[in-house]
Amino acid sequence: MSNNTWTSLLNTNQFSQVNVGTALANSVAATDVSPGANTAGQAFTFPASYLRVGQQYRVTATGIISNTGTPNLTLGIYYGGAAGTALATTGALATLTGLSNALWKLSAELRVDAEGTSGAIRTLGTCVGPFSGTVFLPATSSSGNSVTVDTSAAKILTVGATFGTASASNSLQVITYTIERLNEGES
Repeated sequence: MSNNTWTSLLNTNQFSQVNVGTALANSVAATDVSPGANTAGQAFTFPASYLRVGQQYRVTATGIISNTGTPNLTLGIYYGGAAGTALATTGALATLTGLSNALWKLSAELRVDAEGTSGAIRTLGTCVGPFSGTVFLPATSSSGNSVTVDTSAAKILTVGATFGTASASNSLQVITYTIERLNEGES
């Protein structure tokens, strides 16, 4: 019997898919930069008990970055917002100097390994842009970064960013943000 599967864009026509994020500037705090950030009804939200073992998702964010000097930048995927659980981060990246609306792209695949109050999501991905080469997510794990999360409660899924140096000239903005479910369907 064949296994019929397809991919679904989960945030089709939602605020998080049809808007740009608010630019992060002059800050060294981890901040939700996805369209909708962590605003209820705007940020992409996984409903309570939606995630199931074996489900896979692809998160893609593209955007622009400007700076002076070479500030470090950390990008990541966060479950429950930047104040929640980091599923995977780049670690501190040294940006190239004198950027003006330079392009970057973050892409990560998530797999649900366990569900419930002690659920687990494994995340691997890459980030490319005005850095010194392709950067992998997670930055410091070769195990595939299984992270404990509570899948029984509704949680937002965001891209978070942190500059290493506060400057009004440092700016990062998410232009596109998509969340796809990769293994929809069944036999």
